[in-house]
Amino acid sequence: MQRLCVRVICLLLALCASARSEPVKQAIQQRFQATKQGVELTYQISYHVFGIKLLRIGEARAYSVEGIWLNDDGEPVPAFYSEVRFDTRDEPGTEDRGRISIHNKMVAVMSNPELKTMVYFKDADEYLNPFFKGPKHEFYLDYYSIKEGGIDYFRKDYTTGEKTTELENADELLQQSNAIAATLRRMSNVYLGHEGALTHDSDFRVYFNVAGEVKPFAAESSKERFKVKPIDRKMEALRVDISLAPEAEGEAGDLTLWGVPFSELASTSGETNLIQLAADSPDWSMIPLRMNYKRPVGYIRCHLETIEGRSFDGPSKVSAR
Repeated sequence: MQRLCVRVICLLLALCASARSEPVKQAIQQRFQATKQGVELTYQISYHVFGIKLLRIGEARAYSVEGIWLNDDGEPVPAFYSEVRFDTRDEPGTEDRGRISIHNKMVAVMSNPELKTMVYFKDADEYLNPFFKGPKHEFYLDYYSIKEGGIDYFRKDYTTGEKTTELENADELLQQSNAIAATLRRMSNVYLGHEGALTHDSDFRVYFNVAGEVKPFAAESSKERFKVKPIDRKMEALRVDISLAPEAEGEAGDLTLWGVPFSELASTSGETNLIQLAADSPDWSMIPLRMNYKRPVGYIRCHLETIEGRSFDGPSKVSAR
């Protein structure tokens, strides 16, 4: 069965131009079996200019669960399954799209406990039409299968029909995928004071795929206190400002993240269900509380609304509040 499952998914990618990403997602889910209850985070998405919230444009849901993954050799291995959906309030594929219209789905399967990415795909439909610039539409699917020795990569542009298997700076993306656990642990340690703050002058880097090219980003950390809505309490959060590293070429929007360790959030809440969810999660787990994504005019904000327990194979939820 060597590489058989990867070949099946790649074949699905080559055939499903009209069906979009659902066959790929289902093929990945069939190889994963959850062993614990997962955690789902819901975020409100809003658009801000000069710090003023102009409108609510949608919501995001992030789900993660621990379980067993059937690898390319047909062997069961411990793993984490993560899924993120990002949807504005309009209908995709219609003429009545808002000035900010985003409908993205992302799925990743990572090894446990190393958190090395094994499979990742992103189905993106992003339409941006700001007042002072012309409209821009990114409509594509990215798929990675990361294994020893390299990356199997596939990208399909739904607008042009173009397909590619070439990814610039793939070695950097592979390096980043193998450093997720270390990055999360470092964030947790910085928050707890076990390590020094991050600075743009340090050699710390995270890597993101920007329009088909993997680019390095630098980060700077600080602390900021604000109210966490799901638990209705104020907490000191770790703020991380991420921007394109000095050695990188081209342009990319800045990103700011605020987060706290799951254990700290649960302890502060005093909620039994939330404390149990945190106890069943890895000790390095960080909960993103807020994210600002800089745009040519203003920024898009994701703000945490709810935390819930949810099973992998059904819609049933156990509210943490």
